[in-house]
Parts: sequence; C-alpha cells; structure tokens
Amino acid sequence: MPASIRPASGRPAPAGAGRWWRSNAPRRQVLLGQLPLAAAVATVAAAAALFHPDRLANPFFAGGLVLLALLTLACAAVPWHRLPAGSWWIIPVLDFAVVGLLRQGSFGALSGLYLLAVFPVFRLAWSGLNAVAACLVSVAGTAAIVWLPALTTPGPLVPADLAAPVVVPVVMLALAVTAAVVRGSLTARNTALAARDRELRQLLAESRKHARLLDAVLDTVSVGVVAVDAGGRRTLMNSQQRLYHRLAAPAGDADPDEARLLVFEADRRTPVPVPERPVSRAARGESFPDRLVWLGPEGRQRAVCVTARAMKADNLLSNAIKYSPAGTEIVVTARMDPAGATFTVRDHGIGITAEDQAKVFSRFFRTRDVRQAAIPGVGLGLAITKSIVDAHDGYISFESRPGRGTAFTVQLPAAEPARAAPAVPGLRAHGG
Repeated sequence: MPASIRPASGRPAPAGAGRWWRSNAPRRQVLLGQLPLAAAVATVAAAAALFHPDRLANPFFAGGLVLLALLTLACAAVPWHRLPAGSWWIIPVLDFAVVGLLRQGSFGALSGLYLLAVFPVFRLAWSGLNAVAACLVSVAGTAAIVWLPALTTPGPLVPADLAAPVVVPVVMLALAVTAAVVRGSLTARNTALAARDRELRQLLAESRKHARLLDAVLDTVSVGVVAVDAGGRRTLMNSQQRLYHRLAAPAGDADPDEARLLVFEADRRTPVPVPERPVSRAARGESFPDRLVWLGPEGRQRAVCVTARAMKADNLLSNAIKYSPAGTEIVVTARMDPAGATFTVRDHGIGITAEDQAKVFSRFFRTRDVRQAAIPGVGLGLAITKSIVDAHDGYISFESRPGRGTAFTVQLPAAEPARAAPAVPGLRAHGG
C-alpha cells in the first residue's frame, strides 16, 4: 500500500474539492462572485416551478437558466490566472444576458426580475479594474434588459415604451458609481495603511539593529553605563552595569528597584538617601563628575565613581546651522496639544538627495555632499537623536530637497493630558 502524501506542515494533504478550493484562489474568487446571482436565480426558478411551471418550458426562461449554469461552471473551470487581467469580466457581462432572458421568458408571470441586474452591476463596479467601463457596461446591460420586451414585441415601436423604464438604468448607474467610489476609497486607505505598516516595520527593524549595535559597543567597555528617563526608569544598561546592579542587590532580591539597592557613602556605612543617589540625580537632569559611592553588603563592597551627563536632542539645531550657508535662516517651531508636543527644525541648506534619505539615521553615515564639503562630523548625531526620540516613544521624520533645505519634525507623546497651545513662531538662528 503506498504511503499517504503529507505536506511540509505534517498534516494530511486535503483531498478532492478541499484541495481544489485551497489551491485555486483566482477561480475561487470568480466563483464566489457568481454564487449570489446563482442563488437568487435558483430561488426564482423554484418559485416558477411552484406557481408558474409553464415558464420553465419557455425557451427564453430555460435559456437563461442554462446560460447561468454554464457561466457558473466556467467560473470554476477556466484558469483565470493564465488569462489577461480582467478577463473574468466576461462572466458579469454575460450575466446581464441571463437576467434579460429570464425577464423576457417570465414576462407577465414573475415581475421585478430586472432587479437581478444589481448583482453584475455591483460586481463590475466593485472589481476596481476600470470604474468608467464598469459604469458604462452597467448602464448598457441594464438598458438592454428593460428595453428588450419593447424591442421584441410585434408591432410599431412606441417611444413611450422606451421612456417608461428609463429610471432603472439610472438607478443602476447610481449604484455602480457609489460602489466604485467606495471601493476606490477603501483601496486608497488600504494602500496608505500598507505603506505606513511597511514604514513602521522598517523603522522597527532599524531601531532593533541600532539597539543591537549599541549593546555590542557598550558591552565592550570596562565601565558601567546606565541610561534613565525622567521618571528614573532604566532604559539602557550594559553588562558591566548589570554586574554592579547585582552586587548592590540585597540577598534574595534578584532585581530590586533603586530604593532597595545597597548604596553607601564614602565611609562604607552611611546609606545614600534615595534622592541623592546618582541615578535619582541623573533622572532630575543633573550633571556631575566622579561621585564616589560603595555598592553591596559589608564584606563584598566595591567602590565606584559615578559621572552623569544629561543628553539633549539639540543635534537637529546644530546640524541645521552646520549645513546651512552663512546668512541663511533656521526656523524652529513648536506646538503643544493634548496628544503631546511637536517641534520642527527647518533650514535652507544643502539638503539631502533621494538616494541618501533612506540612510540618514544610520550610524556613521555621511552624505557625499557633506564629505566633499569637508564639513566636520562622524555621522552619529542623527542616529543618537533618533535613539533619544525612540526612548521617549516619539517619532521623528523629515523632508528634504537638494539645494533647498531640510525640515526635521519630532513628535513626543504627552505624559499626561495637556492644554492645547498655539504654535510658537519660535526661535530663529543664523547659519554659518
């Protein structure tokens, strides 16, 4: 007996209809679009069989049922993915013929069958392929359906017979336009969301790359490094600092907060008050050099000298001045609203080329124009600025045109709801 075939996932391979359903997405989509009309016509056929069985023998009515069955089979059988895009439009276009034949064959027995044209009209308009063509085909198909009886009735053609049902094509046109507009809006919105999602994923990947690089660099130094935010929470700690942290931890406390750490004055006995500890002072924005403290319990204490320096994101302003010709203007604007703070630094300097814009936040990257102009720098400023903004859950973006200047915008979320304030015309500095 041959062994059963299993896909890579290890689950049994779907058989029969299930396998076809999973492996034929284009055919499945075309078939699903046809099923609503098929279900509606099946209901009409059942009603005709119950109340007007003679209609089933009418060649027009029977022809409509046969054509619908053939079209439904074609939806599942034709390899649409191998045909030119939009080839499946032949199905809803011929659906108008189905509706026309059914209406002609049931005339005088089943009323309102022209409303079945809603299905191909909506299907064409919602396809998103060509809104104008969809509207034109919808009007033409619906007009043919409602005017077919007048055109095929023996006797002279009376204009009033053509004018009476004209409201139906108009309504179908309105439906087609509405569906096309809604579909276009949804498509534009989904495209924008997808682009935003790709941008966020790229930024996340870049942030993680920067974080790994920063950790690797900091772990190579023999001094402890810790970064804290305004609330005293640790945002960065290298391996040496983690050793100090474990040394200062009380017995049985694997990860104590700052208040529980064993930190002593130079006499090795007097505990340093929490507000006066180096981390607390750094959180308040203080800068100080060589603060001597002892860490750990008696008998295992170790002396460390602590230096703190507040980091400020002034690199955007210094860059604007550095890369702008003498006499040009740099404009800084800021505003506050309930969501947070936003500020923009705009210069009229050399700008950034489209090729270089994707790399401006990369460490050690400097544009070709900057290198040719021999402007001092190592290419770390913007990477550090972005790291600071990221640490505050903010967002930094920019727009630039070569030879026209650059504008960097930073958005920082509010720690708590704040009163809205008007834009601040702000600070102006001169380049050069």
